[in-house]
Amino acid sequence: MVELTIALAKAQQWEWAEKVWAQAEGAIGSIESSEGWMHEISVELEEEGAVRNIYNAMCLDQALRELSLELIQAQQWEQAEEVVHLIREPEARVEVMGKISIELARAQLWDQHERVWVELTKEACVIEDSWIRTEALRKLGIALVQAQQWERAEAVAHMIEEPSARADVLIQLSTHIAQQGQWRRAKEMWSLAEVEVLAIEDSWIRAEALRKLGIVLAQMQQWERAEAVAHMIEEPSARADVLIQLGTHIAQQGQWRRAKEMWSLAERVASTIWERKARSDVLQKLGTALAHVQQWEQAEKRWVKAEEDAQIIQETWAKDEALGEISKSLALVRQWERSEKVARKIKGDVYRSQIMIELGKQLARMQQRERAKAALADGESIVHSIENAETKMMLLKEIAEVLSMLRDHEQVLYLVQRSWLQASTRGDAIKLLPLVNELIPLKPELGIDFCEAFKWADIILKG
Repeated sequence: MVELTIALAKAQQWEWAEKVWAQAEGAIGSIESSEGWMHEISVELEEEGAVRNIYNAMCLDQALRELSLELIQAQQWEQAEEVVHLIREPEARVEVMGKISIELARAQLWDQHERVWVELTKEACVIEDSWIRTEALRKLGIALVQAQQWERAEAVAHMIEEPSARADVLIQLSTHIAQQGQWRRAKEMWSLAEVEVLAIEDSWIRAEALRKLGIVLAQMQQWERAEAVAHMIEEPSARADVLIQLGTHIAQQGQWRRAKEMWSLAERVASTIWERKARSDVLQKLGTALAHVQQWEQAEKRWVKAEEDAQIIQETWAKDEALGEISKSLALVRQWERSEKVARKIKGDVYRSQIMIELGKQLARMQQRERAKAALADGESIVHSIENAETKMMLLKEIAEVLSMLRDHEQVLYLVQRSWLQASTRGDAIKLLPLVNELIPLKPELGIDFCEAFKWADIILKG
């Protein structure tokens, strides 16, 4: 029911949203209400056990988060704040409060903005778990960067104790500042971020942070500095990744000779990687980079090598992941048939269906309608054989979203019907309810119709 309400909120159909909450009363059975759908949420929190029986593994905090974000988008600030205070998980609460603060600033509601800002910084700093506190502040800092509230983003960065998270915010801050042409300040931030990254003790985390910094520098055409950062990275696959992307950005500026030098260096680094999956990943990325600049023959050689490495991998999950990455990289350069062929070699049902759905999404973006629907149909045929109800629901929802991208709403409806026909228990039927979300914005009254249909089906399944 929360999912239906969120869908109605996205369509800004507030009256219908309240009606769905009214229908939820009958399903919950133990809730007494007189103050509308906003009040129902707080009551449900007190009856969490009953709520979990209604929609099983659905996370109420996540539902409340999504609902509050829709209220923010609709500029219903007071209602958004009411919902935020019902969220129990502190990281999610800080994230949403940050978004409210940002949007209030954009609306130039400075008094409200300042009040929420003070509250959320206090909220973040008192989180006891250091990892959760770090992640909450990191997300807040990045949100402020994206909103171009740079001074506050930098202030949040300095509130973060953990160096890699602090560096992450500073790297993103420097990128946005550079994009506005403030090169001097951006370079100061890059230097500061580099100091933070080099202070990281864990070699793997340090390598990942240097990789991010190197890629940002490459994107900003700071090529010498990017190459210097690449050579600081001890972990070969991360070093090769920076060199590949550096070569790509150099090639985009027409400097082919230097770009080829970077790619050759990346391939030499790849040859030193003993772990098959990591080497396969580097080679498929190199193939994609070469394909983007129309070096098809060279790209093909790398893809073949990447697949050969993948096929030798002993662990099924690792082999599947390597093949999935190759399939996705082929789809990015519109090698549709080859991408599908590689995807079909994946053994695991869940991952194979995910890759087929991802292929369908790429095809949909390119307006390859028939191919997209064929890929989605293949994905769906696999999904229905998956036993885990939550995983099945997640994948079916992704299929519905891609069909909505194609504006094939009739197929979304058929997907809902097929899925419900296969539901054998009341719990399974409940988990499938979010599928109707893609249809609600088109016809909000469907929310009520589906509630009525579910009540009818509920009686049968109970019997």
